[in-house]
Amino acid sequence: MKYQITFTRRLLTLLVTVTFLTGIFCLAGADTAEAASLLKVTSSKRTIYVGNKVTVKANRAVKWNVSGSKSSVKIVSKTSKKLTVKGVKSGTAYINAKSGGSSKRIKIEVRSKVPSKINLVSSEDAIGVGRTCTVYVKSVEPSYASSDVILSSSDKEIATVDKESGMVTGVSAGIVTITAKSKLDGKARASVDIRVLSTLKGNVTMTVNMTDESRFPAGKVAKVWLPVPQSEDNQNVVASIITCKADAASVKKLTRDSSGNTAYYVEWDENTVPEDRKAVLTFHVERRAVVRTEDFASKEQGSVNTGDTAAYLRETESTGSLTEGIVKETADRIVSDAGAASVYDKAHAIYEWVCDNLLLKKGSQGIVAGNAAEVLESLGGRYEMSDAGAVFVALCRASGVPARSIYGIRLDVLTTSRTSVNVQKERTQFYMPGCGWIDADPAAALSVIAGYENLYRGENAVHSTKWRTLKDRNWVSSSESWVKLSSGENIALEPSQSAGSSQDSVLNENGRLNYFAYPYAEYDGRYVRCYNNSLTDKSELTYKYEFVEDVEDCGCD
Repeated sequence: MKYQITFTRRLLTLLVTVTFLTGIFCLAGADTAEAASLLKVTSSKRTIYVGNKVTVKANRAVKWNVSGSKSSVKIVSKTSKKLTVKGVKSGTAYINAKSGGSSKRIKIEVRSKVPSKINLVSSEDAIGVGRTCTVYVKSVEPSYASSDVILSSSDKEIATVDKESGMVTGVSAGIVTITAKSKLDGKARASVDIRVLSTLKGNVTMTVNMTDESRFPAGKVAKVWLPVPQSEDNQNVVASIITCKADAASVKKLTRDSSGNTAYYVEWDENTVPEDRKAVLTFHVERRAVVRTEDFASKEQGSVNTGDTAAYLRETESTGSLTEGIVKETADRIVSDAGAASVYDKAHAIYEWVCDNLLLKKGSQGIVAGNAAEVLESLGGRYEMSDAGAVFVALCRASGVPARSIYGIRLDVLTTSRTSVNVQKERTQFYMPGCGWIDADPAAALSVIAGYENLYRGENAVHSTKWRTLKDRNWVSSSESWVKLSSGENIALEPSQSAGSSQDSVLNENGRLNYFAYPYAEYDGRYVRCYNNSLTDKSELTYKYEFVEDVEDCGCD
C-alpha cells in the first residue's frame, strides 16, 4: 500500500512536469512562428496626382509615420495595419511602418496636373483677312501636367479664336495676341502674337480683242498669249477660265512657257471673222500684304545653293558682265563698305545704295528692259523704273545673291474704264536661304520722290524721316494691291512665238520675250505692239483689265 501511494505521487509529479514543459515548448513554438513571419508593406500606387488617395497596408500591426515632404500628403485614415493618405501638393513623401525591430518605407510621389509653364505655338505667324491658322500647346512643364487650356483673343475685331480647337480667323489688319491659360489654374499662361495682314479679294477680268479689221483684216492667222497668275505664298488664284465666241477660236488651251509661267493661248485661223476675235480671261484672286518682322534677318539659314538658283545668278543683256567691269566693281564696293557677309545684309546694302543714288523720270513709261551697266556708267541721269530694277538685280547677282524681276498688275488702280496704261508693274526680289523669294522694290520708293530727291535725300534733306519710312516700306515687304503674273527672262512661249524681234523691249534679238508682263500677240506672224510707251507710240493690241472687289456679306436682309 505504501509503495502504491509513493508511485502514484511520483506519477502525478511526472505528469505535472511534462505538462508544464509541454506548455513551455508550445509558447516557444508560437514565438518562433511569429518571428518567422517577415514584415510586409504594400501600396496600391506609388505615384498619385493632387487630390488622389493611396492606401498602404501592412501584414501585421505596425506604427505609422510620414517623412520626406510631409506637406505633399495628408493622412485620411489609419489603423494598425492600414494607412490612407491624400495628395495635397507636388512632392515626395515616405510612408514608414515599424513593428518591433522591423521597419519598411514606401516612397509616394505626388504630382500636380496644373502646369507651371505652357509652351504655345502657332502654325503661322501671319495670316490674311478671312484666313485661318491654328495655335496649339506644344508642351507643358512639368511634362506630366495637363495640357488642357482655354484660348482667348486680345482683340476680336482683329482675329477670333476658337477657345477649344485653337483655330484663329483673321478679321481685320493688325496684330493680335492669342493667350492660353490652364483650365485647372489660370496662373499658368502663355501667348503668341499673330499678324493679320491687309487682304484684297475679288474677280479680275481681262478682255483682249483683235477685231479692228483695218488693222487686222480677215484671211490671216491671229494669235494671243494671256499671262495667267498662279497661287503662291501670298496670293491664292482660283477659277481661271478663258471664254471666246462659240467655235470662233480654232485653238484655245492652257500652256506653260520656258520660265514656268502659265498662259492661255488662243488662235483664230484665217477663216475667222475679225469681229469674232475676242477672248475674255477671268479669275478670282486673294492677295495679302507682306510684312516682315524686325528679326527677319535672323531667319536666314545656310548658304545659297548655286545649282538650284543658277538661272538667277547668270549674266544677261540687262545685267552686263557680273565678273568684271562697272557692275562687279560697284557691287564689291557696296558690300565692302557695308561690311556685309550674309545674303540678307548684302541685298540690304545694295537696296539702300540704289535708293540713295539713282534718279527716276517723273511718270511711268511702261515696263522696259533696263540695262544696269549703262545706268551705272551714266550715273546722275534720270532713268525708268525698270532701270532701277535692273541695277538692283545685277548688283545682287554680282555679289552672289540670286535676284530676279517679277511682273504683275496693280489691282488698286483697276476700274471698269481703266485700260492697260500704268496697270502692269515690275517688282524685284532676292532669294534668301531658308526663306525663299523676298520682296525688295527700290523703284517703288524712288518713283515717289522722282523730281524731289533733294528734299528727301542727303544731310540737309527736309523729309529724311519720311524717306527712311518709304524705304523701309518697300524693303522685304509689299502691298496687297497687286497680283503677280509672271517672272523670268529670255522666255520662249508655248507654242513658240513667230516674230524674230521687235523695235520695243518686249522681244530681244533672238525673238524671245525679255519679260511676260503684257499679253503677247501676233498677226500673220508679225509681233503686235502690246503697250503704250508714250502718247504717240500706242499699243496696237486692244485689251483692258477690270477688277471687282468682293463685298463681304453683312448678314443684312
